[in-house]
Amino acid sequence: MRDANTGVPYSNKFLCDICVNFILVGHDTSSVMLAWFFCLLNKNPAVKANILDEIEDNVAPWKSPAATNGNDADEEEHRWGGEARSRNR
Repeated sequence: MRDANTGVPYSNKFLCDICVNFILVGHDTSSVMLAWFFCLLNKNPAVKANILDEIEDNVAPWKSPAATNGNDADEEEHRWGGEARSRNR
């Protein structure tokens, strides 16, 4: 990458600094978005249940058998923070 006015290539340090700036600037926006997401999710239990079902349908098949203790109820309670839920399908 080169300076548009002088044609001199940018240093690696300059390019790294630009990348770090993008990462640091974006963290406030991301944290606020996540805070609102979880706040709204807490107020909409049906949406929360749908998201949990989607995660379970897509992540659970990849889970290794060694990670479970054989008791699905205990596993469900542990996985979702003590909130055992029934699947209505």
